[in-house]
Formats: sequence, C-alpha cells, structure tokens
Amino acid sequence: ELHCISVVVEGAAGSVTGVPVDSVGVHMFALDDGQALIVEVTTGEGGGKVIAVQSVVKLCNHTDLTMEIAVVTRQGNPVWLETLAPAKHFCLPTHLRECYAVLVRPVEDA
Repeated sequence: ELHCISVVVEGAAGSVTGVPVDSVGVHMFALDDGQALIVEVTTGEGGGKVIAVQSVVKLCNHTDLTMEIAVVTRQGNPVWLETLAPAKHFCLPTHLRECYAVLVRPVEDA
C-alpha cells in the first residue's frame, strides 16, 4: 500500500494530492494557479520521514561574503528573510513564491 499526503498552500489555488512519502526523493508538482511546488522526502533520525515543502525559488550564495536577502512583494512591501553565508543556500518560503523581486546585498558587519 502506497502512503501519500495532500498539501494545501495558504493563499494558493487548489492543492497537491498524491504526494508519495514512502520513498526518499524530490518531487515537483504544479498548483492550479500555474505555480510550482517542491516536496522533498528525506529520512530523519530514528528512521522517520521528514517532509519539506518548498518553493521552486532557490537562493544560492556563490560569493565569499555573507549576504542579506530581502523580498519585495507585489504590494511593494520589503520582507527581510535572513542572512545567507558563503556557499550556503535556501529555498524561498512558499508564501513568498509570487514575490516581485529578490534584493541581495552584502552584510555590513561581515
């Protein structure tokens, strides 16, 4: 028997159904509004499954500087997310997947 989950993203049209959680891997799904979503299934400590729901926007720092990342929404509101160390990456949170722009600048104290 295959174990699956459904994922509903707040503010998105529709949901993603049939997300398999039995096998480790990365799966990409389309939402009804045309946006995409990544679901990554990994094995955690003790053998349990860890399910990460991510947007398809991945930010990677390929510089030698710590960078500050900000998102400007369609409404023009800046949302500071976090700092990003050299050689690190993260996916933009799913609720910001429709952002207007991503602003990047070096952290002054670094």
